[in-house]
Amino acid sequence: MRHELTPKGAIPWEDWFQNHTAMTLDEFVIWSNEQRLREKFKNVKHAKHRIVVAQKEKLIGREG
Repeated sequence: MRHELTPKGAIPWEDWFQNHTAMTLDEFVIWSNEQRLREKFKNVKHAKHRIVVAQKEKLIGREG
């Protein structure tokens, strides 16, 4: 999915993620494993919602 284009911006999801979180997908994978986010958010079914929850908890950056 990282190389597919976003519906609105027509940029790859990988670029969209980096623009909105200030980290690459690969950096996020390493960081999320260190933080055990998979365990923390195991009841949240969709990756998009996990990112939103992490942003709200200020675990990762957000645009703006």
